[in-house]
Amino acid sequence: MDYSKYFKKLLEKQKKQKSNFPKKKEFEYREGKYHAQSFQYEQVRYNFVISSDRSTTYGNDFNGLIVEVYINEKNYYESYFNQLKIHQESIENELTTKNIVWQGKGESAKGTVCRIFAKKEVDLEDETKWDEYINWQIDTMIDFLKVMPTYTSKLEKKEIQEMDHQELESKFREYLVKMGHSQATLSTYPNMLKRDIPETMESIENTFPDTVFKIQNIEKLNNLYDRCFNGDLKDFNLKTQNRAPSAAIKKYISFLQSLDLTRVKNTSNSHEIKIKNLMLYGAPGVGKTYNYKNLITMIESGDKNIKEILKAVEDENDIEINHDLFNQIKKEDRIEFVTFHQSYSYEDFIEGYRPSEDEDRIVRKDGIFKIIAEKARINLENSLKDELVIQEEKRTINIFEEFCEYVSNKIVEDSKLTLTDAVYIYEIEEDAFRYKGDNWSEHERGLRMKFNDIFEFYKNDIQERKQIKHLEKISSLSKQHATYYFKLYQLFKEFKSKKNDKNIKVEKSEKQNYYIVIDEINRGNISKVFGELITLIEEDKRDKYSVTLPYSKEDFYIPSNLYIISTMNSTDKSIATIDIALRRRFTFIKMKPKYSLVEDNEARELMIELNEFIEDNIGEDYKLGHSYFMGEDIDLEFIRNYKLKPLLEEYFYADDEKLKKIMNLLNKEED
Repeated sequence: MDYSKYFKKLLEKQKKQKSNFPKKKEFEYREGKYHAQSFQYEQVRYNFVISSDRSTTYGNDFNGLIVEVYINEKNYYESYFNQLKIHQESIENELTTKNIVWQGKGESAKGTVCRIFAKKEVDLEDETKWDEYINWQIDTMIDFLKVMPTYTSKLEKKEIQEMDHQELESKFREYLVKMGHSQATLSTYPNMLKRDIPETMESIENTFPDTVFKIQNIEKLNNLYDRCFNGDLKDFNLKTQNRAPSAAIKKYISFLQSLDLTRVKNTSNSHEIKIKNLMLYGAPGVGKTYNYKNLITMIESGDKNIKEILKAVEDENDIEINHDLFNQIKKEDRIEFVTFHQSYSYEDFIEGYRPSEDEDRIVRKDGIFKIIAEKARINLENSLKDELVIQEEKRTINIFEEFCEYVSNKIVEDSKLTLTDAVYIYEIEEDAFRYKGDNWSEHERGLRMKFNDIFEFYKNDIQERKQIKHLEKISSLSKQHATYYFKLYQLFKEFKSKKNDKNIKVEKSEKQNYYIVIDEINRGNISKVFGELITLIEEDKRDKYSVTLPYSKEDFYIPSNLYIISTMNSTDKSIATIDIALRRRFTFIKMKPKYSLVEDNEARELMIELNEFIEDNIGEDYKLGHSYFMGEDIDLEFIRNYKLKPLLEEYFYADDEKLKKIMNLLNKEED
């Protein structure tokens, strides 16, 4: 049986119906294989397959055609399959195709994938029926693509990241010690979670786990907490000293949120692109700046792996950029563009002190990289939070804004908001309160009490001033001046307790990619611009390692959903001589002149001749890019005199003989 002959005919017919396929993608026949693989779409893969004696996966006794949804993502295939199995009846009712097989883990030959497929037993040796068979495969695939994406787009990965309950209990005890809790609390809270609450729940719910530490879903824990006040656990909660059940659950919720389990893997795009730092390099005019848009749109669409993306960029054929997608990313403020130069610094890129535009003073300002990294971090963390957690955070932010307005009014009325007998708040800035003391001559303008520090107190449910010193994600000043900070925090909690607007509707954030494009990266002093962050940009350091920034003293890490795309002019500096730190941390994509993109025959011939001479004499890194020779109705005489001549004179300024030769080539008249 000639599989390639059948599949080539199948794919020719499929191309005629490409409007029925997502993003109009086409299947691809791979030489040497007996099936044609499709594209990845909405977290799974779709395949056309021929089942034969060579494909034991479908059963040794079955020879025929297969159309399948193939679930193969490492660590998640069984989870995905089980989630889809919940909707098995609905899926099969919606599919017009029959003979659906659900093949779970262990049922295939290797036992390492799961799949859902439709099968049709046929005699493929009979070529007169090939049209009939091909029509069945294409119609079945279209049917799958109409129904399955609704279900596969909602597949979740969150359950994979759960921690062993014994490890969780141990970390919870460490957390209580770190937060400065008394010895009594160190015993009461863990015992309440692993013994008292489960024993009480045993008579109410026979499916309740034998320890609360097995529950890591915030929504379930919040529900359990609410039942302690307004439900079937109210009497149990009131009978214990200091309402220990509800207090233990609340502290456990705070602990889970502090763990930062959100710093994990990319969970949105179909293809996990592990390469985050990409460098487009080459001579002038080869399309480096043009192709950064190409790179971004291919990463964003999620239907190619990194090898396919790099091949597409390096390919000799032009690729039409999805401008609508790129403009949407810009509209959503998920991309930043910057050009490096010799005087560009860490203070420009990360953070530093700059003159204020509005006031006659120096203020700290965030740089372009820190701004985009913070946007990416917030999105990543929110995408992995429970909706109820996001709802409570949103409510707290809204009330904090009202609290700031309250403080502002007090300052207007009384010129200050008193914290202690000698210390008071006298001004509110965009992200902080300004406070000072009557006798603080060394701090004439006072000090800044950042909003983020107050939020961290609230997130960690601080009850006593001494607990502040155990927090990590706060400024050093908040620990030095804990008395003043704690006083304001108490005022905020009191203000918040009087608010009852709990009905805030929020939608769970979807994880998105963010991009920073650095043009001419080799023109900057890399060590000077990146500073300590040069280590954190590495792919295996993302989400895991953080540093304390020197100016703001903030804890900062680089999230995995931030891509750094750079361009480098190789005539300026070869790869061999660029900063070794940069070379090791980036994946380099060489952009070469593409003669096929030059439509004008005379221009193309000139480009080829000049580049052959350049490559032979000074190296291929100096070859002329195609952009010099592109465009409709180009004026080749103008290009020769005003674009190419100055550049070639610079290339060969030290060698009169070679300069004369290349000028002869440049000005050669066609016969």
